[in-house]
Amino acid sequence: MDLAKINALLAVLNEQQAAVAAIGPGAAAVAGAPGSGKTMCLVARLSRMVRDGLDPRYILAMTFTKKAAAELSERLRGMGINGGRVGTIHSLSMDILLEGAGALLAGVRLDESGFQVQKELHRALGDLRRDKNISRGQSPDIDGIKRFLTFCKSGGPCPVFGNPFGMNKEGEAFVHATAKKFYDASGGLHAEQLLDLYNHLEHRRAAAAIYDFDDMQLWAWQLLIAAPSTLLRWQQKYSVVLIDEAQDSSRIQWDLARLLAQGASRICPERTPNAPEIPPRLTVHGQLEQSIYSWRAAMPNWFSDFATSEGVGLYTLPVNYRSTPELCWLVSQIVKDKDWNLIGEVIPASREPVDPTKFEQALTLMGFKDLHKEAVAVMDRAAELAPDGNWLSVSVLSRLAMFLHLVEIECIRRGIPYEKRASGRFFDSVEVQDLLAYLRVAGGWDPSNKWMKRCIRVPFRYISKIALNWADGQSSKRNYLNTLMSAPMLSGRQVRSLRGLEETLEGLERMMNAGAGPAKCIKHVLDDTGYFDWLKTEKGSVTLDASKVAVIDHLLELASGYSDATTFISSLDQLSAGLKVGQQQMGVTEGNRLVLSTIHRAKGLEWDHVILGNVASGALPWNKGFSHDEEVRLLYVALSRARFSTTVTWSGKKSVFVDFLQKLAGRVTDSCIDSGKRKTQDIAPSPPAV
Repeated sequence: MDLAKINALLAVLNEQQAAVAAIGPGAAAVAGAPGSGKTMCLVARLSRMVRDGLDPRYILAMTFTKKAAAELSERLRGMGINGGRVGTIHSLSMDILLEGAGALLAGVRLDESGFQVQKELHRALGDLRRDKNISRGQSPDIDGIKRFLTFCKSGGPCPVFGNPFGMNKEGEAFVHATAKKFYDASGGLHAEQLLDLYNHLEHRRAAAAIYDFDDMQLWAWQLLIAAPSTLLRWQQKYSVVLIDEAQDSSRIQWDLARLLAQGASRICPERTPNAPEIPPRLTVHGQLEQSIYSWRAAMPNWFSDFATSEGVGLYTLPVNYRSTPELCWLVSQIVKDKDWNLIGEVIPASREPVDPTKFEQALTLMGFKDLHKEAVAVMDRAAELAPDGNWLSVSVLSRLAMFLHLVEIECIRRGIPYEKRASGRFFDSVEVQDLLAYLRVAGGWDPSNKWMKRCIRVPFRYISKIALNWADGQSSKRNYLNTLMSAPMLSGRQVRSLRGLEETLEGLERMMNAGAGPAKCIKHVLDDTGYFDWLKTEKGSVTLDASKVAVIDHLLELASGYSDATTFISSLDQLSAGLKVGQQQMGVTEGNRLVLSTIHRAKGLEWDHVILGNVASGALPWNKGFSHDEEVRLLYVALSRARFSTTVTWSGKKSVFVDFLQKLAGRVTDSCIDSGKRKTQDIAPSPPAV
């Protein structure tokens, strides 16, 4: 170890940080504000313990990402400390399995990408359709079902020992109880259907001998629960167990840490009857205000329960070294009345009061008529905030990736280098492809019947693949739709559905021949097909997904700039091809570039200036969000990324969060100043309810 570096680090800590570094034996929780130096305190504590005689080999520090583990390892090596176990929870789970269940892993293979598991999921759904467990009228939501499966695996649906893909009665009851909560998210599948799907998928995965990261954690936990000798061997390896970003831990991850720190299992307490309820060797670091992964089975309330338990030392790091006093005060007000706010008010490192004259610079609110104008204005604002072309100082954040696709178009048009931390492209979105398919068919731009088949499938018309394959095999010179309508396996209802499609396409063709603009043609498709109603039915919801509506609105905005459909389709195809080329030329991952990111992917990062876009009704808070509290925390995370200023934009109907921020800004600039200090407790409105 490098004693000089360790002492130098300990010497620069503030009062609260020094208290964290001095934590001794026993259970502890560290709650840190954004920019408060949580990782530095973790390094300081471990360095101090090693300096005072702890062998690094008895240290276990668990993180959630390889990047976080690498950063922590590098910082410890900088202190001259080697030999401690620093890694992800998944890597620890793998080591537990290799040591205690090597034969199990020898017979299965890890599906790192998740592709094979998803393929088996689709096949399992097909099984249930054939068995009539799922009717043709139901449209399961794959993303929602995958979330359901993650919640099951992260909650401990077993234990069944000797059969990792099996379930006992206790596990079946847990999966069934979980399924009852996922009716809406799964696309309208009932609890019994989801339970059947879970079992079908497990049987298929067992036959294919594949497992994923969720299984890895679950199996490692099962092994420790089932084999006391194995658990004891792992407990004897470490005298200090730490979890970083513990607010994002799932039930299984929490229980793994509790077991390794010599505590009782919270999932199966009967399996550890003699272990203490409070793990004596466990320290957790995190911040409930930044817990934004509940949809991925994170259990922030377990962090709160542990941190506030009798016998657990709670240490807070309220001092923010990142942001101005105005921004520190702003993010404090977002969560000030929440019972999960363990830190209290975020304190700026400068200790200066809020200055009303600077608050207008710290928070800018901008509303627009439509998304297209908002995207253009966001890029204008980014250029204003980076007048010298230092794009690294600015980021554009959004709750939903769709808005970032629009900003990406503007980046390419202006030749601005960027990095987009969100998947997909606007022109590849399902809604755009669906609606343009009708225009392509009606305009005669579908020589291979590719787009006609899409029109047949969307909205759903109960036409099977068997019928489509039959039509493909016919040598008739009639058009594809007429050929399909003569298929012998079709019912009268199915034929009538296809005749309705024929009428829609014929009406659209007449409109185009008469010179109707593409925007009018798209509206005709929306009205004639009941596309919006179908979107709601497809997701098993009574409301429309705001992100899908926004995509369609932007497509209509683009279409309004063209007088005929031919030019519109041609221009979009050229623009789509140009975007792909532009992404290769302008999309970079290093160097000077503007970062476009979803809020989730921006967590842990910081910029001088943050532009938070698409804070519109239904988008943030998202109308399909996991919970209101999580949407509030997303707002908190987004605004706390900035050092000097945040700009919030929206188009159409503004979000309740915008109303809240407007009231907040108005009270700051209009309220009293007493002896040069802000009376923040007198001017802060309560966070809004959704």
